[in-house]
Amino acid sequence: MTYRELWGCYPDDEYKHFKDIKPKKTFDNNEDLRKFKELYESKKGNIEGHVVQFPLHFLEKEQLGISFFSKENLVPEKNFT
Repeated sequence: MTYRELWGCYPDDEYKHFKDIKPKKTFDNNEDLRKFKELYESKKGNIEGHVVQFPLHFLEKEQLGISFFSKENLVPEKNFT
């Protein structure tokens, strides 16, 4: 997808682990910015309409739950309400 190639998207089904997430594009100098502008000019004709994707598999291979010994399990629940 052109939008993903140019700007990157979060969340995205492409990322199954935290290590897969690439840092945001930065332009450290004018040369990087010039290259991005050239890439955008060559690809902008492929962008049509508005696309919204619902990522069903974003970080699906990561353990995102709370572990048994985390502080949230050790402190009484009334402290969180």
